Amino acid sequence: MTSQPLVGLPTDHKQIGAHPFLAVGEKYIRAVVDGAGAMPVLLPTLDPALPLREFLRGVDGIMLTGSVSNIEPHHYSDESSYEGNLLDPRRDATNLALIPLALDMGVPLLAICRGFQEVNVALGGSLYQKVHEQPGFMDHRERPDDPLDLQYGPAHDVALAPDGLLAQWAGVEQVKVNSLHGQGVRRLGRDLVVEATAPDGLIEAFRHDGPGFLLTSSGIRNGGSPRTRSTCRSSRRSVPPAGNTPSGVRANVRRPARREAIASFPFPTPNPLPMSQKKNSRKQTTPQQAEESALRRWLKERRITEVECLVPDITGNARGKIIPADKFSHDYGTRLPEGIFATTVTGDYPDDYYELTSPSDSDMMLRPDPDTVRMVPWAADPTAQIIHDCYTKAGQPHELAPRNVLRRVLAEYEQAGLRPVVAPELEFFLVQKNTDPDFPLLPPAGRSGRPETARQSYSIDAVNEFDPILDLMYDYCEAMELDVDTLIHESGAAQLEVNFTHAGAMALADQVFLFKRTMREAAMRHGVYATFLAKPMENEPGSAMHIHQSVVDARKGHNVFTGKDPGKFSPVFGHYLAGLQKYVPMAMAFFAPNVNSYRRLMFGEVSPSNVQWGYDNRTCGLRVPMDTPENMRVESRFAGSDANPYLAMAATLACGLLGIREKLKPTAPTAGSAKEIGYDLPRSLGEALDGLEACKPLQEMLGPRFVRAYVSVKRKEYETFFRVISSWEREFLLLNV
Repeated sequence: MTSQPLVGLPTDHKQIGAHPFLAVGEKYIRAVVDGAGAMPVLLPTLDPALPLREFLRGVDGIMLTGSVSNIEPHHYSDESSYEGNLLDPRRDATNLALIPLALDMGVPLLAICRGFQEVNVALGGSLYQKVHEQPGFMDHRERPDDPLDLQYGPAHDVALAPDGLLAQWAGVEQVKVNSLHGQGVRRLGRDLVVEATAPDGLIEAFRHDGPGFLLTSSGIRNGGSPRTRSTCRSSRRSVPPAGNTPSGVRANVRRPARREAIASFPFPTPNPLPMSQKKNSRKQTTPQQAEESALRRWLKERRITEVECLVPDITGNARGKIIPADKFSHDYGTRLPEGIFATTVTGDYPDDYYELTSPSDSDMMLRPDPDTVRMVPWAADPTAQIIHDCYTKAGQPHELAPRNVLRRVLAEYEQAGLRPVVAPELEFFLVQKNTDPDFPLLPPAGRSGRPETARQSYSIDAVNEFDPILDLMYDYCEAMELDVDTLIHESGAAQLEVNFTHAGAMALADQVFLFKRTMREAAMRHGVYATFLAKPMENEPGSAMHIHQSVVDARKGHNVFTGKDPGKFSPVFGHYLAGLQKYVPMAMAFFAPNVNSYRRLMFGEVSPSNVQWGYDNRTCGLRVPMDTPENMRVESRFAGSDANPYLAMAATLACGLLGIREKLKPTAPTAGSAKEIGYDLPRSLGEALDGLEACKPLQEMLGPRFVRAYVSVKRKEYETFFRVISSWEREFLLLNV
């Protein structure tokens, strides 16, 4: 057996004539042989995969090479692949399982080109499929007609991170690199630290700042021929500032605690035994288990003891299970009965319950979304929370799950080549603890010891009255990486509003869902309640969830609402606006989902009364803020803070898309008070459900089975409410009628 270190290289699938081959580019083998003085060992990427743990025990390091193929998009997003994209699914399956396993076993990794992308995806990151079509980025692709020497020649400078390994080795702050890639990172994977960036901010190298050793390079060039240089398809994402990161498994940007692992770069040589003398002591890691392995690694690194498996229900509250971390399994260990989506807020069931669910009242399979894993900052022991998606036993998305309803609408946008961008504003009240529902709610006392009595819109001092609660809320949000952007005091007594940074609809629906839990917990720990009831107090305004929304071209990245002339909007925006005007009244059961919701709409001072729109007009249900052309958007003001964020966003996006499809025309903008035009929305939950049942286009967009279940649940709630005899009826009608 050779005394040289053994370096494993996973293969690509090549079709040569009528015959399939497994191959590795000669330039990568030459880099191992000539550059590192090591012996290359090929890892065939087969289906089913070979025993990866056995292979890793027999090598001293892994080199993940480049390729003309790209990673299939379903591994990192909900997007579909574009026409002409070259894919290698068997390499995906092998390497995405190999990477976390290698890190767990302490096998060093060097990733270049396609391998660069694989590391990011395997550690929870995501990609843009075409970085050159994203605003602000230059074209990093090679010109295929150029000779190889020119393709692989110097293309642009990169800046090396001052405290990074590359800067330490090179002894310079800037180097010249080649550039042959079309993909870019939407989100950097966990524990990945930036080593080098291009002039446009594109990440050209990163390292792993955790157990094991991993370095990825983007072809940093100090001479040599094209045949021996790395030619990386680099990944893009600048490290976000604290408190303004996207949701999901993020990069944990820390200083490296150890650097001994690189002393004998490229790979340490522990004099391995021949592979034939080693035995496989564990079951091999299959590609299907790669995602589970990554999640388990995240839990292990943080010494998590329990996992909260969360599922948003019809109301928008968290259902699920709490599972010991060592038993956590998203493939087989987590299930819930589908009846949770056919249950009222009071715990009752609609009369047609067994027509809405399966006759056997069977379980759904729960699968965690790794982008949503977060710590539970208020838990006594290290605890994680993960939002789960619901699937049937056949592996299909469950039609009754609110998250899947939103995903269904987003898929319709994707088919149209569009991508919605939203930014919710969520209002809520702080109130005194109320243990007797017959007593009205009251504002709590702040730091001064006195409750609010006057209107305090936008008052800084009024916000500061609740500093202890809000400081704790911000601490929790920072620990959970929720993108809470702005906090203001609204017009009600102890009424506050938080704004979220604009992003994709699913990510922000997740954040609103989690924020409600977080805010309630922070308030409870200070002896008060945080309530998202739409109209909690008789003489105070209601609470809303305003949703700013725009749509971008999924391929080019520009806002399709922007008009060609300054100050003008595009025809697409007009269609979208008209779709909201036409369909919002029939979708009100999602924006105002409870009997209390209509108290806010009917008697609110600033709540919308109709579907009029206007420029910077807050009396309209549809407000178009004054902003730059690229930020053209509409603010829908219909949803209450009690709305399920997944369903409210699904409904408003569905209304707009129907308008685009039908090429509807909006009314003229309203310059005066829209209140003077009169009330033209449903006046009760029952009336709203009637409108939803009569609207076939919305039902088709959201899913007929889901709409039927939703209407049944809400009608049962409406009937239950009317069975209750109120104190007002007893006081004024008991002896007077």
